[in-house]
Amino acid sequence: KSSQIHKAHHLSRELRSLTAHSGSINCAVFLPSGEMLATASGDGTVRLWEVATGKGLATFEPHERELLAAVLPGNTLASTDLKSIHIWDVDSQVHTTSIVAHHSWVYCVATSPDGKKLATVGNDSRLKLWNVNSGACEFTSNRLPQFSESVQYSPDGRWLAFATGSMIRLRSTDSRQELHVLRRHRARIKSVKISPDGSLLASGSYDNTIKIWGMEDSEELKHLKGHSERVWCVDFAPDGNVLASASWDKTIQLWDIEAGNSLATLTGHDDLVNCVAFAPDGKCLASGDRGGTVKLWDVTSFGI
Repeated sequence: KSSQIHKAHHLSRELRSLTAHSGSINCAVFLPSGEMLATASGDGTVRLWEVATGKGLATFEPHERELLAAVLPGNTLASTDLKSIHIWDVDSQVHTTSIVAHHSWVYCVATSPDGKKLATVGNDSRLKLWNVNSGACEFTSNRLPQFSESVQYSPDGRWLAFATGSMIRLRSTDSRQELHVLRRHRARIKSVKISPDGSLLASGSYDNTIKIWGMEDSEELKHLKGHSERVWCVDFAPDGNVLASASWDKTIQLWDIEAGNSLATLTGHDDLVNCVAFAPDGKCLASGDRGGTVKLWDVTSFGI
């Protein structure tokens, strides 16, 4: 499959730019159908877009300052601002729930695979687990060594991966105990993502590199170098064979994970690229930059 990818990588192309936001794009996430994209911005809004046309469909905006968004099953959206989590029904565009989550900024949010739990870490350096239906906090960790800017559930829901400083911590969702700490990056880790099959973990760092780790043994498997500035976000393609990385060098790189090679560098952003996300079918890639521009890319040539 890698040889097929290499033959086609030059065909990736920009589909369109979405420019309604007036602040930095901090998060982009596709809804489960892949037909809609949600983007969260420092302008205090979450916007919903139609992927096929780039048309703006809705704006969710009772936020003090919008940081992040996560998608729950059933077209439900969770967003965060200064201290709170907000739950939205996408179909009706109704704001259903607000939860005061932390004493200061909510820096990262993740959804459990069944959509029943949310994990957050705030500027208070505490990991919290939330019941979506009741809004109750079911777990609060001891103070972490540093705050985290990225947290994710494993696909089977058994693990939480989150970064503190230059380390990645793996915590059991059953025992709530920390079981592994991964130490190989030389600077703060900005993004962690677990592969769709749960076997790999990718991390992007201020040291300009990406590392691929085995979830089973917590060993470093690949060290990916190609960006000239901080790696701000990573995301796996749905098949787990390709990784996308967004960097403050204003580019997105696509990587063949098995070979450890860069397949393509996507250019077109005029500002630092903060986020990147694959569509559920792997045919489209979304990216967002610090200037407020969202771009959609055709990556069908990769056979993902």
